[in-house]
Parts: sequence; structure tokens; C-alpha cells
Amino acid sequence: MAQAGREPVYRVVAAGETASPFSFDRHYATSNTRAKELGFSFSRAIDWLPGADAEALTASAAPAA
Repeated sequence: MAQAGREPVYRVVAAGETASPFSFDRHYATSNTRAKELGFSFSRAIDWLPGADAEALTASAAPAA
């Protein structure tokens, strides 16, 4: 990730080992169709993700109190 100034680290863990809660060994497709029908609105990730990344990187660079 260029904004973080370092490359991501990918690793494979065996079943039962500690892993990220966002780690999946397969693709899960989703659809927002029903949520839209129920009145939820969605934005595009490109509109908010860079700001969220910048905020997280700033927070992680701040000294611990």
C-alpha cells in the first residue's frame, strides 16, 4: 500500500491458528439489492476510503499516551 509506505504482508495459516477476522480462503460475493430496496443508501468506497486510510495511518503514527 503506497500510502502506508510499506508493502502488505500476506501469510497462510493452518486451520485453528489465529488469523485476521477478515481472512477468508474463498471469495464471498454479496449483493446490496435487498438493502437498497429497504431504503439503505450506499456510497462508493473511492469517496471515503482514502480519508479513512489517512486517518488510521495518522492515528497509528501518534505516540501512545
